[in-house]
Amino acid sequence: MAVNRAGGKEKLRILLFGGTTEGRELAQRLLTLPVIFKVSVATPYGEELLQDLPQATILAGRMDRTQMEQEMEKGYDLVIDATHPYAAEVSENIRQAAQQEQIRLLRVCRRASKVGSDCYWVQDAKEAAGLLQTLSGNVLLTTGSKELVAFEGVEKERLYVRVLPSKEALDLCEKAQILHSHILALQGPFTTALNIALMEQYHIGILVTKDGGKKGGFLEKQEAARLQKAALVVIGRPTQEEGYSVEEAWNLVLESLYAKGGAGGYAQVEDNAASGRAKLSTAVEQEQQVYDTKGGAVE
Repeated sequence: MAVNRAGGKEKLRILLFGGTTEGRELAQRLLTLPVIFKVSVATPYGEELLQDLPQATILAGRMDRTQMEQEMEKGYDLVIDATHPYAAEVSENIRQAAQQEQIRLLRVCRRASKVGSDCYWVQDAKEAAGLLQTLSGNVLLTTGSKELVAFEGVEKERLYVRVLPSKEALDLCEKAQILHSHILALQGPFTTALNIALMEQYHIGILVTKDGGKKGGFLEKQEAARLQKAALVVIGRPTQEEGYSVEEAWNLVLESLYAKGGAGGYAQVEDNAASGRAKLSTAVEQEQQVYDTKGGAVE
């Protein structure tokens, strides 16, 4: 990687992992700062979701730990793990690679949801599939295409799966022999109203989900299940992590930039950051207006 300098100071270099909502938000914010950064996403679909950030350098494709270390060897000051809370193996590989290369790591975590006693709580997809065998009714499965293999024992006529509209997801549905009319390829998160509409359309009596947190649309799924009097099956998170919110991680990035560039550049950093936050806030408000008026899903 070529050395870039601004005002005689070497720029802060950041490697950001995550095609998640949090990852995209941080990538948008980083574009407002005098930093060099790359965003690593696992799939072409994750890359597609970042196409509105043409200035960002995107690394598309899954990395194992060795590949992560090889990328980190290029000289990063900071690694940010904003991957999904259920991507435990990926997060562990990122942690070990960053530790090996002695690079500071910020883990961005979603706050766990508050789940009452009116739902079924299971440890993993396999346990959820076993539970479904004891319950009656059609099932809306919202746990992702990678988990489909665990549900192969569930009657296909009962199973409706909501997956991302990507070739990889559709291929996995095909491999799992999901009925084509039972595949709902949509990008979330979704409103409560849309969840209810889908549940009514397909006569859903059981909704299976992961705890994707507020940004993953969990609250809307929980409320839809309650209003439809449907059973809610929640797959718990694989690990109880400690980490930072997007805002906390952002402040730590600013602190690192301040330390890297010296006090002389801090005012400019703050001005750029404030400008970036204002632009992002306006964009979010515009998206929310579309969300409210059209009833669609804006992530």
